[in-house]
Amino acid sequence: MTATTFSIDALTVNYLTDETGKQTGVVIPIEVWKEIKIVLEFEALKLKLKKAFQDVQAIEKGELPVVTLKQFLNEL
Repeated sequence: MTATTFSIDALTVNYLTDETGKQTGVVIPIEVWKEIKIVLEFEALKLKLKKAFQDVQAIEKGELPVVTLKQFLNEL
């Protein structure tokens, strides 16, 4: 996997405002958005994996019921 990094401080953005001047959105370059999206998806995956490992530990301790492969596949 390729490491993706970006600096929020160096990011050039354009703000969208409503008729009263209140900021309502931001426009960023598409390439920056693609990098941000990759990072967000990776972080979401990490959280899911962390939860899965915690669930396995809880099952091993008897804190959660054992899930059979059939039950697991039926939940997909």
